[in-house]
Amino acid sequence: MKYLSIAGVFYISCGSGNHSKNSSSGIDSSNNSIDSSSNEKERECKAIVDDFSKLTIYKTYDSRPAFYGGDLALIKFVNTHFDFEENEPYQGTFSVSCIIDSAGVLKFPRIRDKSVKDYTGGEKELIRVFSKMPKWIPGKCNKQNVSCMITVPVIF
Repeated sequence: MKYLSIAGVFYISCGSGNHSKNSSSGIDSSNNSIDSSSNEKERECKAIVDDFSKLTIYKTYDSRPAFYGGDLALIKFVNTHFDFEENEPYQGTFSVSCIIDSAGVLKFPRIRDKSVKDYTGGEKELIRVFSKMPKWIPGKCNKQNVSCMITVPVIF
């Protein structure tokens, strides 16, 4: 039986802010949580507009989006739903980018740095699988859910 593996989840826009612990932010990069001993003001959430989706996504956060059950559950979901029989055998790494919105809904899955018209059968299948994913735990900034872009490298 064939399996896909996932090298980890990378946070593109949601993870591009300053995440080292410092006195002005109260953020600890080891777990991306607010330091409860800090009495500092709430951090300023900075947003950008994603060129592809035209949605507002946040560049700074207190907690990242997460798949319910963690990375192992994400791997299991992809392996369970990917149709290996219909797709040609090959090896490679594909980076699937998508937005996890403030409600935890995965939106606009796409292969990073590739035009939709150039997708292979396997890449189209990955997009199909990602499109049917259940809700994620959304990212948060100042205790508010925010939309973030993530990239998931999938290895065949």
